[in-house]
Amino acid sequence: MKIVKTILVVVLVVVSVTFQSCSANDNEETPSSSDLFIKFTLNNQETDIQGEARVISAFSGNNFKQLSINANNNLQLSDPDYVSITLLIPNKDVSPGTYNFSGDVFTSGLYHCRLRVDGATIQSLNTGSLVVTSNTGGIIEGTFSGAATIGSETYTVTNGSFRAISDDN
Repeated sequence: MKIVKTILVVVLVVVSVTFQSCSANDNEETPSSSDLFIKFTLNNQETDIQGEARVISAFSGNNFKQLSINANNNLQLSDPDYVSITLLIPNKDVSPGTYNFSGDVFTSGLYHCRLRVDGATIQSLNTGSLVVTSNTGGIIEGTFSGAATIGSETYTVTNGSFRAISDDN
């Protein structure tokens, strides 16, 4: 009888420990850096840049707070179809919300979207905004749109969306 009681106590302990270690979010997937992307339409031409080798997050500034999300379409810089884009966010801990782009790339603390097309760098979209929809678990997501003019050429970015690393830890 003593052995049966001991076995029951052991089984109860094992079962209670098992149930305590389960949580409601065990089935949720952890974001993967292989799911990174930047998608946008530039002058009615869709661009879809995916993968951690082509969507790179860089950190700089005081205590590495500034976030620069950089992507290119993996063509040679000299290729006429080469496109690169950079989203500059002054604080990687940015909260969800809408942030207007500034054409002034030399003033820190402002939001910028830089494009490089046809061998020319557009310093920043002059109009438009970045909408941060989520910034949790080291992954930032959102949308963006805007326009810039170089000489007589206008570059319009629509349907922009992104998912990138927001924390370097």
